[in-house]
Amino acid sequence: MASALLQQARPKAQTDELRARIDDDLKRLALLGKPLAMQWTSVQGTRIDLDRLRGKVVLIYFFASWSPPSIAELAWVQQLSAASDAIQTLGICLDNDRWRCHGC
Repeated sequence: MASALLQQARPKAQTDELRARIDDDLKRLALLGKPLAMQWTSVQGTRIDLDRLRGKVVLIYFFASWSPPSIAELAWVQQLSAASDAIQTLGICLDNDRWRCHGC
């Protein structure tokens, strides 16, 4: 329903900015229910592929050591991960220096 409303609204958008925002929303709605294709190598050298986690609940937490709010939430994410085997938790550190992420 949201997609249909956005498609109806797009021709009526009076600015390029609003049309671009509607287009962006339509792209994100098209992703719902589809697997997220992401792969990377962890700082420990382990290859992570979200496709291998299909069917599991996955929490991806983006954080940075220089961000006090993200570090404060990191403790909660770690507690959640330790408390439940039903949730696979993956942390992605946004620091430029990958070795700083080890301390988080």
